Amino acid sequence: MIDQILRIAERDKNILIVEFTKSHGELIYSMVHLLKRHGFYVSLFIHENNSADTFEADSVQLIPANYSNFRILRSLKSYIKKNEISKVIFNTAHGLQTRNAVLSLYFKKLEFFGIIHQAEKLLFSITQRIISSRVKKYFTLSDHILEYFDKNKIEGLSFTSFYPVYFPFDSIRNSPSEKFVVCIPGGIEFARKDYFGLIDLLEKERNSLPQNLIFQILGDASTENGMMIRKSIDEKKLSHLFEFSDSFLSNKSFFEELNNSDVILPLIQPGASEYRVFLETSISGAFNLAYYSAKPMLLNNIFIGINEFENFSFYYDEKSFIRLLTDLIKNRELLKEKESNIRTSPKFDLRKQAAKIANFVNSDASNPL
Repeated sequence: MIDQILRIAERDKNILIVEFTKSHGELIYSMVHLLKRHGFYVSLFIHENNSADTFEADSVQLIPANYSNFRILRSLKSYIKKNEISKVIFNTAHGLQTRNAVLSLYFKKLEFFGIIHQAEKLLFSITQRIISSRVKKYFTLSDHILEYFDKNKIEGLSFTSFYPVYFPFDSIRNSPSEKFVVCIPGGIEFARKDYFGLIDLLEKERNSLPQNLIFQILGDASTENGMMIRKSIDEKKLSHLFEFSDSFLSNKSFFEELNNSDVILPLIQPGASEYRVFLETSISGAFNLAYYSAKPMLLNNIFIGINEFENFSFYYDEKSFIRLLTDLIKNRELLKEKESNIRTSPKFDLRKQAAKIANFVNSDASNPL
């Protein structure tokens, strides 16, 4: 009897993180690390695109890119049984593959969780409603997004936030440089980042630009979108202001460059067609990279009034952008208060985050945190 109870208790600590896509792999580092701090045995079932990454998981199974949906689900079931999994976290808790997995595992004795990346889906997506018939507990990537669910109550679902700010890479900065590096991290996506608005502004203000200013496009600029940006920059004779990567960056290189920048520019502004979603229902990965690296953010004035970002950011509009950069370059001491605010914020404390996640994972779904 005691042995049986112990086996059940041990199984209750067996948790699986699932990521079917090539995206959002950066979240897994933090989730694995935080769960393991509270004694969970963490397994991963993830797309093979993540195979070069070093996770702290106890067990990893990669999903070959050429697997059919049927084969993926069969492999997932087998992996869950083999590792005696009791809890499953969908790292991307939306889309048809997640829906199919939920339906495939519907009657299994499993508890499901999910990280929601587009909060509005929980209100308006039929596919999401099917997923939520079994996924009752969701993580958001910001307290700001939790506020959306405070205003839009969804019966039967629980929510908490976590900040993916743990990465197993060095965060040491090289000696200070004369350059002032504005980092624009992540994939080059025109719907989310207003690159051409930035380029046009720099052309317009070319005679007012401060010396030593560099914009670093910290993403793969060899893509079609990357080449379009480079062409525009070259045509406007602004290439001396930009640094690019000509290929996909390794994690080591990415974090080295990130840590040697001065500020983070998410570049979310009205010129990007999807900018509105970031005001309420989504968060850019650039924000959590800023928190990880303790780099202040440059945010467009559209974000003024969102309290969560206020202590970590400087705000600008088209008229004030160059003046703000000039002030920061002349007096880099202005950055230190924002950097300190990030480093000392309890939001990003790993010990507190680990306890919060463990409590949520072990809580009754009928009692939202």
